[in-house]
Amino acid sequence: MSDKNMTVRELEVKAASVKYELDKLNRTAYGMTFDEVIKTLGRDSETEKSAP
Repeated sequence: MSDKNMTVRELEVKAASVKYELDKLNRTAYGMTFDEVIKTLGRDSETEKSAP
């Protein structure tokens, strides 16, 4: 099937599959997923804001 003819649902499934593979690769290479990095950075920036 051509990517031009994919339904929204098919695109969602494909995107989830790609995210899973990238998460697996990032966890192997860096020890955490991109989502985990963002959450960690968000916590760090919140801590800096509340520090005296």
